[in-house]
Amino acid sequence: MSNRIEGLFLKSTNYSENAIIVDVLTDFHGKKSFLFKGLKNKKNSFIFQPFHVISFSCKFNSQKNINLGFYPELSFPVYSIISDIRKTSNALFLTELLYKTINKNEPSEKLFFHLKKIILSFEHLDFSSSFSVFFIKEILPFIGLQPINNFSEKNKYFNLKNGNFSSNSDSVYDPLFSDFLFSKLLGMNIDSYNVMKFAKQDRKAIMSILLDYLNYHANVNTSDIKSLKILYSLYD
Repeated sequence: MSNRIEGLFLKSTNYSENAIIVDVLTDFHGKKSFLFKGLKNKKNSFIFQPFHVISFSCKFNSQKNINLGFYPELSFPVYSIISDIRKTSNALFLTELLYKTINKNEPSEKLFFHLKKIILSFEHLDFSSSFSVFFIKEILPFIGLQPINNFSEKNKYFNLKNGNFSSNSDSVYDPLFSDFLFSKLLGMNIDSYNVMKFAKQDRKAIMSILLDYLNYHANVNTSDIKSLKILYSLYD
């Protein structure tokens, strides 16, 4: 018996002339791969894009590496994400990062519904170049990497290894950057991303900290994410 599955598109790979394998962060099954056939028309191929939340039918079998998916459709329409190049670039980069960060078979219900809410907000609100750093900060607790925000006058340097602030500085970042701004980000809700404005150099410093933190703790090689260069070029 087929059931409807909802999920966030992560990656697609051509399987044949009219079939693709799609990696999806599903609502209740974690990160899974699905084979979709008969996708010759442009409408169906358009569905599988960064920051698209999709739903489809599937006779899901948790023992299979790849399940067959049928009748895919968007869970909600997106317009600004595909028409605003700044939003499109953010969606592309963050989708690549999610694909590399989320492990298969890990529970995903809370993460999926949180991301769905964030993407809906991103679609409807005006663009903010602070969105990407807020987004990455938001996923850290869901993958067990929540930094400890113990910033103080004594502990004012972020320690990548321990994931907290300490009194010793081994920073390789811009010496003019204050780790207080990173602490401030950690203490804010993502609903504030459209209000909180970081200067360009501060956003890049915060992004470097977040990516290095993922590199160290999750073995995520962020250096080969091609869309990051595009994102930086469109920051302002």
